[in-house]
Amino acid sequence: MEWWLIGLVSIAILIVLIIMRLPVAFCLGLLGLVMMAVLWKGTSGLNVAGSTAFRTVATFIMSAVPLFILMAEILMFTGQTEKAFAAVDKLFGTARGAVAYSTIVGSVIFGAISGFSPATCAVFGSIAIPEMVQRGYSKKLACGLVGGTAALDILIPPSILMVLYGGFADVSIGRLFFAGMIPGLMGGVLLMAFVAVWAGVYPSGVPKGEGGGTLRERLGGLIHLLPLMVMIFVVLGTIYFGICTPTEAASLGTLGALLLAAFNKRLGWRNLRSALFRSVEVNCMLFAVVVGASIFTSVLTYVQVPDQLSRAVTALPFSRWWIIIAMMLVVLVMGCFLDPGSIICLTTPIFVPAVRALGFDPLWYGVLLMINAEVATLTPPVGLNLFILMNAVDRREISTSDVILGVYPFVGFHIFNMVLVMIFPQLALWLPTLMKGVGG
Repeated sequence: MEWWLIGLVSIAILIVLIIMRLPVAFCLGLLGLVMMAVLWKGTSGLNVAGSTAFRTVATFIMSAVPLFILMAEILMFTGQTEKAFAAVDKLFGTARGAVAYSTIVGSVIFGAISGFSPATCAVFGSIAIPEMVQRGYSKKLACGLVGGTAALDILIPPSILMVLYGGFADVSIGRLFFAGMIPGLMGGVLLMAFVAVWAGVYPSGVPKGEGGGTLRERLGGLIHLLPLMVMIFVVLGTIYFGICTPTEAASLGTLGALLLAAFNKRLGWRNLRSALFRSVEVNCMLFAVVVGASIFTSVLTYVQVPDQLSRAVTALPFSRWWIIIAMMLVVLVMGCFLDPGSIICLTTPIFVPAVRALGFDPLWYGVLLMINAEVATLTPPVGLNLFILMNAVDRREISTSDVILGVYPFVGFHIFNMVLVMIFPQLALWLPTLMKGVGG
């Protein structure tokens, strides 16, 4: 059977299984096992599946994922995020949109420590949305801003999804982290500009801040940001200067989160037990997808689908840019039906060989993929951040339509950010060239 026919049939069956609402991890794994049994003609395919799954997850790179997830879960109960949010809110004083700006800055800082978008969405969904609604902000803006800013944390290092991409694409995790830094920070600045424009057009929906005392008092409140800044240096600074690998930095970050929780007297058994159980749940779901995707894509690799696809796309009579745009459109559509982790695990082994064959840098493509993953967290019917927001808000005051309609402008914003990185690749590629060490 031809490689392209095997690829089309397997993808078609996968789509049918997903439409049947089976868990994505089981769809990928079950289909991969059946294909292995057919291609290897017997139970030897099961041995290949076992070794493939073990080889994928039992790596030094992948060991960073559970550590970053645990760090994010611990940070959620330290109480430091609430203090930092209040301090930044005071800093903006009576400026129109002060709470909105504080939400953006706070989310970016939290994302630069945890690397876990759902955690950011949950924390600021419970902190910022009630505060903004109470002060008279548009409900749609409040929900959209928290969801859209939390999605940005997929791009801001240390992103857990970047670790997944780096593992599947065989690129340096450290360099990938810093490839996303400028586009991520640029996204935060653009979000603040978006709020400023919204405030100019609909001033009634973006009230002024309540003030925070004298300038000295407002600046003094920034002391609450210091522990988080130290955490950012511990995690990212050690990677940038080549002191630690991402896994080692994640270990230090987890230790720092525990110390911060102890300092704030929040390190009780109930909080620690809850963080451990939630991190186990998230890791089990994530690694189930990773294992299923590794089994499925190993079959496609065996029948040379990625290699043949690379040769086919390089032979097309189109500009290579149209091919990249087509890839991004495919991922964009997939984001409406799959979670970002599943998309990355499924598409990376297939698309990255073609990206390399076309002469593009996989670091740059990885940043584009992360921005596309941001969109996937916001698009119904399976947008992860939408579900988190709907669970975080008071449903008596904020409806489902407020949440969904609120995030749509931010979907357009993330697509605009992706276009900028596509047009100006050095936004992603400049900073990694300055790194002192490979950093994983």
